[in-house]
Amino acid sequence: MKIFFVLCVAASALNPTYFVERSAEDVLRGARRLVEGDQLSQLPLSRRLSPDAGPICVTGADGGIGKEIVRVFEDLGYEVIPCGRSQFDLGNLEETAFAAEEISEKEPSALVLNAGVWPSFLEYSDDELEIGFQVNHLSQYLLSKII
Repeated sequence: MKIFFVLCVAASALNPTYFVERSAEDVLRGARRLVEGDQLSQLPLSRRLSPDAGPICVTGADGGIGKEIVRVFEDLGYEVIPCGRSQFDLGNLEETAFAAEEISEKEPSALVLNAGVWPSFLEYSDDELEIGFQVNHLSQYLLSKII
């Protein structure tokens, strides 16, 4: 299974719209490169994902860049397993593990780790861990490990 990490920079106070749009463009370009390849990366055909390889699981798919990634993959003919807050909460390790087991039964060919939070104050999860650390790191690791 291939894992594609989505890393976005925090929006600039000077012109947040530009940076958010630019990050989205970079992520979508990377997603297309993952499945189509391009002349710049010269990704060999054997390493590209084909629509027949199996579904692609996308975390953070309820909105923002994740929603766009889902749209791009679906437009390219891929089956997508959208994973967002409406499906399960990465702020709960037990819920994340349960969801990962269900997702693994669908045998995804790729996992796009897009979900994340940027808390503006100290907040703890149900598991008594700092929410940013749990959602952005621990739950993503748990999800990829189980799948």
